[in-house]
Amino acid sequence: MKITVRWQVDDGYVGGARPHRTTVNTEEMMEDEMWNQLSDDEKKEHLISYVEGDFNDRITFAIDDYGI
Repeated sequence: MKITVRWQVDDGYVGGARPHRTTVNTEEMMEDEMWNQLSDDEKKEHLISYVEGDFNDRITFAIDDYGI
């Protein structure tokens, strides 16, 4: 089953955060039968973990000044 999760980054800057989307294929985690047996909280934990991985794959940073 494919689930699309909409999320945003709360980075503390003024202005609205740009929404991002991650499509989760639950079959990559487990069989649909097992997924359907999970509680809503367990499903949410799995989705959060998947989105965190997607976030970590997307972010980059660059150091402008080392202050040395």
